[in-house]
Amino acid sequence: MKRQYLFLIIGLCFYLLTFGQRKSSNSISLLHQYSVQDMQGQLYESEHRVIQRNLRPKYLFKEKLDSIIVCSYDEMTSAWDKQYIKEAFEYDDNCNEIAWVYSVWSAGDNKWLDCIKEESQYDELISGVVNIQFAWSNDQWNKERKWECIYNEDKVLIQKLCYKWRYDLDDWQLTEKLDCSYNAQGQPLTDSLYAWYVNSQKWQLQEKIDYEYINDNELHYVFYSSWDSVANKCVEIRKEWYLYDLQWRLITLSSYEWDNASDDHWRLTNRKGYSYDENDYLKRNANVFIKPPVEDGSIQHNISWKTYEFDFSFFWGDILLSNYLTHQELKFHHKLLNTSLSKYNPETKQEERYGEVGYYYSTTIETGTDTQYLFSEAVNVYPNPAREIIYVNCPSEYFYVLFELYNIDGNKIISSTINNAESVDISALEKGLYIYYIKYDQYVSIGKLIKD
Repeated sequence: MKRQYLFLIIGLCFYLLTFGQRKSSNSISLLHQYSVQDMQGQLYESEHRVIQRNLRPKYLFKEKLDSIIVCSYDEMTSAWDKQYIKEAFEYDDNCNEIAWVYSVWSAGDNKWLDCIKEESQYDELISGVVNIQFAWSNDQWNKERKWECIYNEDKVLIQKLCYKWRYDLDDWQLTEKLDCSYNAQGQPLTDSLYAWYVNSQKWQLQEKIDYEYINDNELHYVFYSSWDSVANKCVEIRKEWYLYDLQWRLITLSSYEWDNASDDHWRLTNRKGYSYDENDYLKRNANVFIKPPVEDGSIQHNISWKTYEFDFSFFWGDILLSNYLTHQELKFHHKLLNTSLSKYNPETKQEERYGEVGYYYSTTIETGTDTQYLFSEAVNVYPNPAREIIYVNCPSEYFYVLFELYNIDGNKIISSTINNAESVDISALEKGLYIYYIKYDQYVSIGKLIKD
């Protein structure tokens, strides 16, 4: 009970912090969402399916995420098992996600009713992925949208072409493209969304997302702009501000919208706060949706919480996740079992639980190595953990091997051909977990490296 009151006090303090910044005239996707406008100019945003930023390196997984189910409280069973939303995932033998299905529970039919699905096709030769979205209607799957994603040699997204199905033409019509640029550290720098005009056969800039970092590493600001035809330029419409503590843990994520009426032209609309356990792993977050004041001047914000439960025997790298549920979302640091959903009731002045999200896994034996063979146990990287230098130890018959190191975002950090027991300097790397990939002919060795 004391623990519940503690969380409530923390939430109320967070509420007051937000309220204070709202009244001040000087107040100023890790989890960012991406948006694509359709032909009618309506903003297409999906809470579940955000942009696929990069392709994962291939390595071994112990389990794979099969589905996510959202439940509410069932008074008949006195348990949080009343199903109403499900996301299901399918993967191929190379650990690629090939299907995603979004369903709702029909109590009358006592079964899941499919609503939307996406199918993915991969072309390793050109480093491309094609995603096709279907909607269930008239007892069949109907084509809706298609995205062609192009990646560079480091498997990082550089362009995304968007299509809309035209039933009158019985064909796909190109509508938009997204161009992505990165800084020297491989972090997103600018995303530019263009609309394709059929009559003029030209691209026109529609939206732009700019990223700013602290020390070229930690995300600080994200600015969203839209094209203003009168001013003939992109004008800022909203922004996000990432605030960290001294240990570089994200503690608040604040969202603002452009407001000419305010002194600094920005109006705070949403704030998320994050709390961590004694090992610095995310365990809970609070979300405050700031409502505009009503006529009598009173303000009533919406406050909600998410509390996470983990199985710490599985690290995130042990789990095959959907492309759209990567470790960039802080909650996937270990195997996520469930998420408890709660909200603040202004009448009772209490935090009240309203839902639960369950994550369901199965054991996987996919190797992600195609026809390649695993190295023997004689192959190892040491020391591990390491601070300055690591060595790659291979059997004597392997004179040279390809050594690659990936960060947790799937970006290639090091790629070098080295000889047996040759040292690799990692002193410039940030502390954390990395994935190494060692290859010789048809043999590979994949594992984890911890940088202290």
